Amino acid sequence: MRRRWLLTLLMLRLLPDGSLVAGSPYRLDWSHDGWIAGGGAVLGVAAFAGRHGGTGLTPGELAQLNPASLNGFDRGAVRNYSAAADDASDWLVYGLIASPALFLAGSDVRDELGTLAVMYAEAMALTFTSIEVLKSSTQRIRPLSYHPGVPAGERTDPDARRSFPSSHTAFAFGSAVFLSTVYADMQPGSDWSPLLWGGTLLAASAVGTLRYAAGAHFPSDILAGALLGGAIGYLVPLVHRVDNSTMGVVFSSQHRGAGIRVVYMI
Repeated sequence: MRRRWLLTLLMLRLLPDGSLVAGSPYRLDWSHDGWIAGGGAVLGVAAFAGRHGGTGLTPGELAQLNPASLNGFDRGAVRNYSAAADDASDWLVYGLIASPALFLAGSDVRDELGTLAVMYAEAMALTFTSIEVLKSSTQRIRPLSYHPGVPAGERTDPDARRSFPSSHTAFAFGSAVFLSTVYADMQPGSDWSPLLWGGTLLAASAVGTLRYAAGAHFPSDILAGALLGGAIGYLVPLVHRVDNSTMGVVFSSQHRGAGIRVVYMI
């Protein structure tokens, strides 16, 4: 019932062009948002199924792990382990996820909080479900499982099979890019925009660095997470821009999995 009332209130605020307020750079288009919600639900079901089907490493599997079998780009990560870096990455990513709340400080933005909240929820949901599907399907073993100095419980835990991609990095870059993109769209020409981009991306990169230092991820996991989160954080605002009437979002399902396509129609 609460969701129905929320949707009703949002619809009542829509102007004829679909935006929430006059001059708004964004609008809710239910032909897009419906696909996003439906596709996210499909990915969510797949993610839930995969999450509850994982098992930990057996002692035999642990004994067979050989760093020499890894590619040169990732191999150095097996020497890392730091509980402090792991905790620091948690706090930093939580801060980045909460960072779009900075929009609350601007009185000129408060009339559009409904639209921004829906957009951000979509971005975070797509990031979460995409990550969960990838982790469950790849089952990549974390670098800390190769490290003999790590407690056996952590090396054999079911979570040790969830290295690719880095969810912390994906959420960090998704939040950073979303916040910076929306700010630039709503405050065009602002001198603060480059500083916001630089600061948020630096913080997101720090999250990835901490995950590497913790022994939780390989460099390729972190790079993939950054690309995935950053792409979603940019594309969600892009799809909702008022001037992007020629853009469409299509969720496709194939034999090997589900995917998202952003289509430009000429």
